[in-house]
Amino acid sequence: MFFLVSNKEYNVDDAYKKINLKKVAKSFREFKHRLRVKYYDKYDNDVDRKRNCPTGVKLEEWEKFVDNESKPSRKLMRTKGKVAREAVKALHTSGRRGAARTVHDMKSKNPNVKVTRTDSYMAIHTHKDGSFIEPERMERIKAIIEDDPASVNLDLDHDPVAQVCGPDKFGRVLGMSVGISKTSLASSALAKEQLCQQKQQHSMLEERFGSLERQMVTITKILLETREEVAGQQSHRRIVADSLATSNARDPTRSQSYGDSSRGMELCELINMHREVVSKGRATRANIILDATLDTPMDIYNVRVCLVIDRTERLFGSKRTFGELHLPTAVKWPKDFTRFL
Repeated sequence: MFFLVSNKEYNVDDAYKKINLKKVAKSFREFKHRLRVKYYDKYDNDVDRKRNCPTGVKLEEWEKFVDNESKPSRKLMRTKGKVAREAVKALHTSGRRGAARTVHDMKSKNPNVKVTRTDSYMAIHTHKDGSFIEPERMERIKAIIEDDPASVNLDLDHDPVAQVCGPDKFGRVLGMSVGISKTSLASSALAKEQLCQQKQQHSMLEERFGSLERQMVTITKILLETREEVAGQQSHRRIVADSLATSNARDPTRSQSYGDSSRGMELCELINMHREVVSKGRATRANIILDATLDTPMDIYNVRVCLVIDRTERLFGSKRTFGELHLPTAVKWPKDFTRFL
């Protein structure tokens, strides 16, 4: 009846019928327990109990509740329950969070690490200071894990918890939340495995997309740098052409004198010891001269300088600087410090 009402009101799927009914039964038992502790046990006779009806409870329902709880069979059941509760040794320490939320927190902290039943059992039976409720039982579980670490991946009838605590009974599984049984775990194992595989594929796709995105960013930077370099070379060529045209217009004889020598010359950059560009000009790549007048013979180029970038840089083998040159002019520069464009 309850499930029909809740299904009509909230559109609950039939697959959750069993677990929802279990949770409702558990909540109803806890509600009756609170009524007994706060209102029933407070008085010594049924007359006073019926006279003091709790707020929010109908009087006729409260009277039925008092009559039912006053039966000898119910009193005997409560007495046995208290004895059984006192005999329980391995109470959990998860409080109101429960096993399901504890396992969820463990998975959130380490998404790539599988949380087994043994891990969850030890987690919900451990105090905040690291001590155990049942040290002997926990030491036995730890000893089994140390002897065979792969035992935590065994089924529920053979893992370390089952070896120490015995097989699970009454439709419950130690170390897991309410409503979970071995039957439900077995029926959902295939779906969980498929979901795990889909998550792994999704994470792999995300890594591939991230790698491709990083590659695209790198390629874009390279393209922008290449575009800027090409634009700089074109601007440099225009500057060189303008300077040559200006020099030829000032001295017509110079254009004749350089007309033949400029053939086969290529654009180049002159760099210093710090690999910084100090000047640009033209030189013939194959026209290498061995300067034997130096202490150490060195291959040099005759470079026709057209643009000076660092006016404070000294000329090769001279105390003069590039800023003292009258462009365009020819200078000697070592081959190892000449870079053709």
